[in-house]
Amino acid sequence: PHTPTQGGGHQYLCTGTCNSTGIEPMAEAINRTNNPVSEVRILNKILTWTISSGRHCIEVEPDPRHVEIILQDLELNKTGTKPVSTPGIKQNIEDATAETPELDSKKSTFFRSVCMRANYLAQDRMDIQYSSKEVARHMAAPTQQAVEKLKRLGRYLKGHQRVVCQYHFQPPPAKLTTFS
Repeated sequence: PHTPTQGGGHQYLCTGTCNSTGIEPMAEAINRTNNPVSEVRILNKILTWTISSGRHCIEVEPDPRHVEIILQDLELNKTGTKPVSTPGIKQNIEDATAETPELDSKKSTFFRSVCMRANYLAQDRMDIQYSSKEVARHMAAPTQQAVEKLKRLGRYLKGHQRVVCQYHFQPPPAKLTTFS
């Protein structure tokens, strides 16, 4: 597969197959061009390869611009907005069954737009996947209650704007044990 990379103001296109060491051959090939590269942007994700605790690893970080846009759209980027520690809260029976009026057409479109941006971000952010899915349940008929859930998710993102997942290279297993 083709893997586009950028570094030092130059663009590279590396082709080939992945082997057991993953992205290292690509990094070595680019570094031989006297333009050291430690970061690759692919499909709105930032991939970096580093040495952490003496071991090579790949770090994957979703593009933080999506969080910034969500905060701006929900008007949570102001200095007085307090972040929360969880992206959602357990809903009690009364709130779940409460009848709230649907939003008008313009507000519904706005809700769907922000909701889907959060859903896109959730593909790479395990911490917001469940809350994003719960907010998306209201896509067909958004209500003010759904907007409050979305704002709760936004306040969580305000306090947790960047999340990086590290994948350390591991040696192939010598033995595979399965149970049936």
